[in-house]
Amino acid sequence: GTVPAPDPTDESADGPTPDATTPTGGAPEPEDADVVTFLQVSDLHCNIGMAPVIRRAAQLAGASAILDTGDTSINGTAVERVCVEAFVDAAPDGTEYVLTTGNHDSSQTADQARAAGATVPGGDVVDVAGVRILGDRDARETRLGAGTVQAGEEDPDDQAERLATAACEDDPDLLMIHTPRVGAAALSTGCVPLQISGHLHRRIGPVRSGLGTVYVSGTTAGAAEGQLTIGPLGGVAQMTLWRFDRTSRTWLDARVIVVTPDGTVEVGAAGRVPRPVPEQPAGPVTVPEDGTDGTSVVPQLPTSSLDGT
Repeated sequence: GTVPAPDPTDESADGPTPDATTPTGGAPEPEDADVVTFLQVSDLHCNIGMAPVIRRAAQLAGASAILDTGDTSINGTAVERVCVEAFVDAAPDGTEYVLTTGNHDSSQTADQARAAGATVPGGDVVDVAGVRILGDRDARETRLGAGTVQAGEEDPDDQAERLATAACEDDPDLLMIHTPRVGAAALSTGCVPLQISGHLHRRIGPVRSGLGTVYVSGTTAGAAEGQLTIGPLGGVAQMTLWRFDRTSRTWLDARVIVVTPDGTVEVGAAGRVPRPVPEQPAGPVTVPEDGTDGTSVVPQLPTSSLDGT
């Protein structure tokens, strides 16, 4: 069923949206609009019970691609191939699956997804249904019992600067990155209009940040804090529908899908994506530090100096 868009000041809707002035209700589309739809999922953490739900949502929406903003697995291991394959296989025929891995994933997770047929950007721009997407893996890795460490030579700040440079060189329509704060530098340049992320397990935005817009998805795993995700939903699961006009290269609106443990599915009203305002750039959105306000869908992990979840 259709429900009203969440009140941006209502903290019961999986956390407050930090911009209460974000307009809702899309304006009429131009007659020459060429609109494509995407379905965003995030922080699935191996809850393969959501795979048929994702598939049905993509079918009903006519999604050209499923955009997975990471933490598809729990620990990035070889045995979690079954989870990765289940999610990639959930994409209907003709629907692409795009994954940017999170801190609970690994290079092995990325390889598993590619082998299953997914597109996994590695810091480059890929064309997905005529939309230019800049994506990259998370700069950190979190392992059960071992905490969070830097995954490679780059720390998150180094990665943020590299992605900002890439955005200005390659002119993307979208930035996909698991950890929200990593995209702040790119948004501040005005070279990318929209960033989508996950990681915090609660929804934020879409809200203006820098010269663009940032959005943080709630978890699609539907787990309660401190509980493993495999099995029936322990909490609310969320997905997001995005529409993009390929003629004007403009993001039109976002619509949140909420699935509750009792099996109820609610599709929110379309909320218009804020338009960039170069003359009056907004400051970067203050996103909670990792592991402070965000909930965890896995047992509490030891924290490192990076405070990853």
